[in-house]
Amino acid sequence: MAKLSRKQRFENARGKLSEAICELNDLKEEYQECRDNVPENLENSPYAEKLDEFLNLSAFDDMENAEGELEGVELPKGFGRD
Repeated sequence: MAKLSRKQRFENARGKLSEAICELNDLKEEYQECRDNVPENLENSPYAEKLDEFLNLSAFDDMENAEGELEGVELPKGFGRD
């Protein structure tokens, strides 16, 4: 089995990151739906608080920024080839 180049490994990692971000965004939407449907008598319950904590994670904002930054990256080709 041939070793993958750094460029191939980068593209693979970027693809996996993109998939992971999509999956996390799907989960966030599902948890938001759960939160939107919490009965009024459970608004201040530990369950609702956990939902709020998850939905307010700043990582969701950073994920989108990370994916955008990686989109425009030009990898170095090597000495004398850049």
